[in-house]
Amino acid sequence: MFSSKKVIRSASNSQLSSFLETLEEPEEIQEEEMEEFASSEDKEEEEEPVDALPLPETKAEDPYHETLLHLALEKAQRIMDAAEKEAKLLKEKAEEEGYQAGFQKGLEAGKAEAEEKVMEEHAEEMENFRMDMNRCLRMVEDAKTERLYRYMDELKDVAIAVAEKVILVSLRSSGEVIRRMILKEAERIKKTAWLKIHIDRLDYEMLVETDGDVANELSQISDNIKFVIVEKEEPGKLILETPDEIVDASIDTQMENLRERLGRLDAQESE
Repeated sequence: MFSSKKVIRSASNSQLSSFLETLEEPEEIQEEEMEEFASSEDKEEEEEPVDALPLPETKAEDPYHETLLHLALEKAQRIMDAAEKEAKLLKEKAEEEGYQAGFQKGLEAGKAEAEEKVMEEHAEEMENFRMDMNRCLRMVEDAKTERLYRYMDELKDVAIAVAEKVILVSLRSSGEVIRRMILKEAERIKKTAWLKIHIDRLDYEMLVETDGDVANELSQISDNIKFVIVEKEEPGKLILETPDEIVDASIDTQMENLRERLGRLDAQESE
């Protein structure tokens, strides 16, 4: 008899089903076949027995290969998950960048539009404000100029008053001031037949104490020089008289002339 167990393990699924069908035949048929096989035993000894064709064997599954396959599948799944996650992140980043760029562009456009709208709405108002500002600035400038001129007038009066005080004090302290005043005015007078010098008594006395020979210094103007003493006059009184002209060289007169000259300068600057 053939071993049925060995055949079952080595057969493929289709061949195994066919073989199992033969095993399900009735026992009577098998007994008859066994008798026939016994009677023909002698014949079989003479003939060479023909073995049944072996069924192809399938290789047993290898656990190592299954493990490698499982690891490869897991790695492929991880790669796919990572790629999907990265693609999602890139998409979100692109959407965010696009949103930010669009938001910034829209913000700038809206800001420019709002500014233009405000400028249009308030253009007239701003023009009026500008005109008012210019008018106020002109008023301030005019007021500043006016105040400056007023202060200049005040400063001019103060300066002249101080100069007058200094000259008067100098007259009382020395006759040299009187002498210089006489000689300075005499330089402007042409040679004449006679010269009269009207002077305050106190000033004359101071002059004589300082320079008693002042008449000799005036000899180039005239050989006939006479001092006329004026009583009850303010200090600094000095008048030079010739046949042709009278020159008032008094301190008061010179201060007034100085005021007039300063006034003319102010008028020229204002023009």
